[in-house]
Amino acid sequence: MVSESALLAIPSGVTPEIASHLLGDAGTAYKLLTSFTQLQAGDVVLQNDACSPIGRCVVQLCKARGIKTINIVKDWCVQSCGVTRSPKCEACGKKKLEELGGDIVVSESQLDGTDIKKTLGEMPPVKLVLNGRGGCAMSELLKMVKWERECVLSARGVDIVTYNESSNRPFTLSASQLMTQSLSLRGFNMNNWLNCAKKEEVAALVADLASSVQKGELKFNTKEIKFEEMMSYVEKATEGHCGGTRVVKL
Repeated sequence: MVSESALLAIPSGVTPEIASHLLGDAGTAYKLLTSFTQLQAGDVVLQNDACSPIGRCVVQLCKARGIKTINIVKDWCVQSCGVTRSPKCEACGKKKLEELGGDIVVSESQLDGTDIKKTLGEMPPVKLVLNGRGGCAMSELLKMVKWERECVLSARGVDIVTYNESSNRPFTLSASQLMTQSLSLRGFNMNNWLNCAKKEEVAALVADLASSVQKGELKFNTKEIKFEEMMSYVEKATEGHCGGTRVVKL
């Protein structure tokens, strides 16, 4: 039983469907960007699993604040998720992320290429790394960066925050990477934060995100479905065929 004092009113101008995101994917993205590193306009955030709901929110929130993003997206192939998808589908996902404001969008397979540094171009040093995939995606990228000034990671060190492991593969770093690149490994779970946060803190987060929605800075890929369709969409999501968020109509 939830007490009335624990409830928050939905902000004016925000539908219940949109409100369902504010303490989920949008709230997670917000906390990832505000809890670990002080980011300012012109700073750079590097993330994998960028096409996920959280990843898309990260891109939009960064865009609104003048923060640049380097975004790694999954390869739609049998090796990564057991689902075969066409190159056209992959290109479509990249295009949508760029339309949301992603500055650089690359696929996991491109991290093995020799042109990755050329792709990054004159991008400033990264200040924050968000790891939602685990596995080799982040490990391979970090293997490529070095201590020199032209590297993608800042010589001052960088926070790597893990909030999910959708690849179900371990995320590994060598001791030399931790030492020479001054890496700091952190973890974040939104449910844990909600269990510990004061109501005023949660209300402030909701109000800030609601303001971003009202300004058109934050949009969601949401579709309403009927209750009897729910299991079908769960199966599609498990197989990797269903993007975005589904709101069940009771």
